[in-house]
Amino acid sequence: MKKSRMIVILFAIYLIYSLSVLMSKFASLQENELYFLLFYGISLLFLFIYAIGWQIIIKNIPLSVAYPLKVIVIIFGMIFGYFIFKEQITFKMIIGTALIFIGVFYVGKAYE
Repeated sequence: MKKSRMIVILFAIYLIYSLSVLMSKFASLQENELYFLLFYGISLLFLFIYAIGWQIIIKNIPLSVAYPLKVIVIIFGMIFGYFIFKEQITFKMIIGTALIFIGVFYVGKAYE
């Protein structure tokens, strides 16, 4: 597969992983046992999809490239936290996120 396509798939897989964490957070907030099980089950489904996708990724992208890019999950977490759970984003978090973006950019460029 083309490198650029694999990078897009990699980021999609990391988004799916982030969604599993989001569903876990929703599950933890549920008082109703049925809703807890529903959100937890969805979380497990996302983890299953992630696990399969991860195997495809490491088959096609060097682990030394794919694994460092996992830091993008932090950025997804901040976005979900801000927009869904109304969590605060501090200036230090923005600086840290910018540094992560710079690192991801250089790792991605090294792979091209």
